Amino acid sequence: MNRPLIWISLCFSIGIVLEKIFNFEAVYYFAAAAALTLCALIFFRLNRNAVFLIFALAAAAGALRLDLAEKEMVSHLIAFEREEVQLEGIVTGSPEINKDRALWHLKADRVGRENGEWFTIPRETVMVYYFFDGDEKNSLFIEPGRRIRIEGILNLPRERRNPGEFNYREYLSHRGIFALLYVEKGKDLLILDHKERGLSYYIADIKAEFKKFVASEIPKREAGLLLAVLFGDKEGVSREDREMFSSIGVAHTFAVSGLHVGFVLLFVISAAKILNFRNSFYVPIVLVSLFIYCVLSEFAVTVVRAAIMGSLALLGVYYGREKNSYLGLALSSIIILIWNPFFLFEPGFQLSYAVVISLLYFSPFIEDLLSFLPYNLNKATAVPIAAQLGTAPFTALHFNYFSLVSIAANILLIAVMGLVVLIGLLGFVLFFFFKPLAGVSLQGVGPLLKLFYSLSEIINSLPFSSINMASPALYHITAYFLILVGIKEFMENRENFLQYNLKNLGKSALFAGILIMFISAVFDIFAEKPLEVIFLDVGQGDSIFIETPSGRKILIDGGGKPEYYDDSSSPGRYVVVPFLKSRGVNRLDYIINTHPDADHAEGLFHVISAVKAEYIITPPVGMMKEEYGDLLKASKREGILHREFSRGMEIDFGDGVRINVLAPGKNRVYKGTNENSLVLKVIYGDTSFLLTGDIEGEGLFDLTALSSDFDSTVLKLPHHGSVNSFDQIFYNKADPEAVVISVGESNRFGHPSEKVVEYWNNLKIPLYRTDAHGAVIMKSDGKKCSINTIINENNKI
Repeated sequence: MNRPLIWISLCFSIGIVLEKIFNFEAVYYFAAAAALTLCALIFFRLNRNAVFLIFALAAAAGALRLDLAEKEMVSHLIAFEREEVQLEGIVTGSPEINKDRALWHLKADRVGRENGEWFTIPRETVMVYYFFDGDEKNSLFIEPGRRIRIEGILNLPRERRNPGEFNYREYLSHRGIFALLYVEKGKDLLILDHKERGLSYYIADIKAEFKKFVASEIPKREAGLLLAVLFGDKEGVSREDREMFSSIGVAHTFAVSGLHVGFVLLFVISAAKILNFRNSFYVPIVLVSLFIYCVLSEFAVTVVRAAIMGSLALLGVYYGREKNSYLGLALSSIIILIWNPFFLFEPGFQLSYAVVISLLYFSPFIEDLLSFLPYNLNKATAVPIAAQLGTAPFTALHFNYFSLVSIAANILLIAVMGLVVLIGLLGFVLFFFFKPLAGVSLQGVGPLLKLFYSLSEIINSLPFSSINMASPALYHITAYFLILVGIKEFMENRENFLQYNLKNLGKSALFAGILIMFISAVFDIFAEKPLEVIFLDVGQGDSIFIETPSGRKILIDGGGKPEYYDDSSSPGRYVVVPFLKSRGVNRLDYIINTHPDADHAEGLFHVISAVKAEYIITPPVGMMKEEYGDLLKASKREGILHREFSRGMEIDFGDGVRINVLAPGKNRVYKGTNENSLVLKVIYGDTSFLLTGDIEGEGLFDLTALSSDFDSTVLKLPHHGSVNSFDQIFYNKADPEAVVISVGESNRFGHPSEKVVEYWNNLKIPLYRTDAHGAVIMKSDGKKCSINTIINENNKI
């Protein structure tokens, strides 16, 4: 069999995936490996082909590596969660400093409690967030390797709590980080005398000094982009700019990758030839330079992959071996996955390898198709087209977009960014020898970075620069690549394509891809779709998404950031909008706001700017004109029609689903916004969902007295389960089979009330809380309702 290393790397990866799915114990893999090794030896003795046994052994090795890696994920700091502690350890890497916050990676080896008790632990990396006033900024550039002692609250990273949400806790745990330390303003930071020595600390120290130098030479925005491009340090690039680069398909420019490693190779080899170094001398220099660049980029997967492939290519030329990029790719993947098998499931790894494989496989074919273009334009066009073909399913899977301008943007911008990388690397080298000349080179790169930003903004302003897409299923991605391979093979082998030959790669791939898509389409057409009601976890607030069997989409409230919260992130922007994008929602039929309090309404500002909607529904505005003023103005700007709903009104979606409005009354006005909340009953067949906003006090009393249509399958408790909304008469009339409380973790109000929780526990009614279970996902076929949660439990009622 040709190129067995490629098949071994593929089987190793398959083994990792199988272990992720089935999670067997290591002893089974050791037994399988021993048995397969014994069989392979017997086959070799009998002169039989044992290649498939070797592939099976590779799969067992991959599964075993992931199992062992999972067992290595041990943290001694989790026991101190939510405690105020002192940590002592070594600062690693250069600090990331924003306008009011510094971030360090600290290898902690001592932890102390408030009572003065100290514990020595095995070294464990902690991310330290230090909040400061502006005048402290210059004192926070702590040298890598320096030992510090710092006090703060120890927390765990946020886990995945909603469908489509990025699992930050899992991401960090794959890098050996299990805890975050939040340090409030005014807390002491003690820099101790000890300083760790070593190559990695020395390189990190140089990088930190260069970052300060860059910040002093060019404007902040351009400096942030340059450091992102050179080293992958993205903290200096604003979230808005990162979203813009992603939208137009050029985010890979600051995901340090093969482009950058190629420039390092070009730079070092050119310098070696100018200095007339012999091959035996400059090859080790190049290899050391690649290693140092890996350290500078903090061993980003894309850099390690490119460095390994570059090193193999260089050694191949040196020893006179034929270049084989596929073998280099296979070997680099095996090395990286042995180092950290979790990388297989991460976007960076998948996109990096998808790009390279696509460039190797599709670029020559596309160049032939575009042979009518001038040579340079042909090359410049073929590369982004091939890259887009390979990465499109993965960008849709992980980021839920497809860029319609990516090819044009890359043709225009890659040349600019190539110059930026080359001049930036030159500035970095000159920084060691003659800083004034380094400063001149950075001044030269500044206009190029401004040009990059300007062109990006122009391209991003074009209508339909990107489209939102739902995350594709694995079988859709498989079918996509099979069809793509089939089309390429057909175009290249038209004469022989129709001949009967099951070994024909193109024919088999095309047939399999079309078959998968056909089966998928038939299933989608004939499968009965349920009513979905999803209670999103937006912290201390409410947001409920509804999709009817016919595909009508409704969003009730958008969560939000109340004014009394210091946290700068809005759940509307960072939870609700990403959730909608993960489902491919580009348009909502109705946005319903139960009342204008910030924890229900603030997030809707982000929703209406990101997603089109036909109607926005509110309770009668009346005395709440001031509270609703900004939201209704923003809705009007986006062309969204406003309607006021009150008791007795109804929305019928024509597919068996309808929403009845139970409160408030049209002419009844209450003093508080909570009491004016819309109360809605979603009905589908024999199942129903009673959604109560934050109704309490007189509003709840009138609702109970004036309405009788309360009986429901699921009750969303009013006002986050507060004691003010406790009403046994109302609860008895609702008579739910399950109860949901939308509430934030460790909120300052003490929601939900112990009295409320105890009441439902005594009745043995299932109680779902977004603070404990994350998002609560309900599906109804009109007869029964299934309930799943992102965290912990699965139930049916």
